[in-house]
Amino acid sequence: MGLQAIIHTIMMGKMEMVLPDMYMMNRFMGICFKGPRAMSQHLY
Repeated sequence: MGLQAIIHTIMMGKMEMVLPDMYMMNRFMGICFKGPRAMSQHLY
């Protein structure tokens, strides 16, 4: 039971570390994709 608790804690810690990375990547990708599209719309 102790080992399971440790594994659970590690998994929760990893999720907390991974989720912000995913969020930042999505924001970064969104900015990258929206930027050129917005620029091209202004040009034409």
